Amino acid sequence: MDFANPTWLEYYVGTTLFQCVRYVILCGGFYYLFWVVLREWTIRRRVHPDDHARADLIREAKDSFWFFIWTSIPITLTLAPEFRVHSRLYLDVRAYPLYWLPISFLLLVFGQDAYFYWVHRILHTKWLFKHVHGVHHKSLNPNPLTAFAMHPVEGLFLMGFIFGFVWCVPTNLYVFSLFQVVSMALNINGHFGAEFQPESWKRVPVIKHLNRATHHTNHHRFFTVNYGLYFTLWDRWMKTFRENAGK
Repeated sequence: MDFANPTWLEYYVGTTLFQCVRYVILCGGFYYLFWVVLREWTIRRRVHPDDHARADLIREAKDSFWFFIWTSIPITLTLAPEFRVHSRLYLDVRAYPLYWLPISFLLLVFGQDAYFYWVHRILHTKWLFKHVHGVHHKSLNPNPLTAFAMHPVEGLFLMGFIFGFVWCVPTNLYVFSLFQVVSMALNINGHFGAEFQPESWKRVPVIKHLNRATHHTNHHRFFTVNYGLYFTLWDRWMKTFRENAGK
């Protein structure tokens, strides 16, 4: 294997391994730290009253593995050198005005948030929920391991905007990488199962509109509320937002 010039197949294998290792380190690490080592501290802040069943944790890890197997395909078709040259990804930060870097980042964040909300609503239609999205909703009590536990088809649907964006809109590779880091952090936070944000943060501009663990846990419990990804904006506009759905 030529590490300097990997083939698309080698790139695919490397991408899949990277996603799996990242999942173990970040999702598994956060679960172990907060739900095992710091269990007493976390339990006082948990949203769902029940403990996580061992069988559910194993199922979530297996579903996540298959998610990575399939979603590494579009990643490879976008980022592998022989394909990347046909996309709008670029490395040189001077290729476009510097102000385009934060603008493109915000377009990715808010564009993906809007795209996710509506695709998520579609995934809750009867047939798609039964055959696709229901895999993710087997986790009634989400935790960090739940973040990527979904049907591969759902993963491909949800990634549609991101990869469509970088094929149509000039996007710096570093901005794209930063977006991936932020996206994963917010995804883990939403599935954490415990609420870290103090009540006082509800009054802080911007932060008060972030999707909290409470919001997304209630979506897993009650299904028809809180469809948002990063923010609660679309849920508020579409009247599907509930702060405490179980109360």
